[in-house]
Amino acid sequence: MTLSAFTENICEILHNLSEKKLPFIICEDININLMQQTAIPQVRNYVSAYKSYNCLQLTTKPTRITPSSSTLIDHIYTTLPLYKVTPGIYQ
Repeated sequence: MTLSAFTENICEILHNLSEKKLPFIICEDININLMQQTAIPQVRNYVSAYKSYNCLQLTTKPTRITPSSSTLIDHIYTTLPLYKVTPGIYQ
């Protein structure tokens, strides 16, 4: 599945949740490096899909770090207010 097709599927899920007015947390461990939002349009579109449904991205720092690279491939999005959620990366 392409990233564009995956984003379309996510949009359908977000639309359904939005119509039901349900708060949610979506956790993903997928091979989409959010650190590449500015460089790769498909990644930017993926992130924009969540933003268009007022989702807050809780992971904003790299979650996979090696001596030669760092990536943000663990995604956590929510519509819950921040006072109910405490984001963090545990090492």
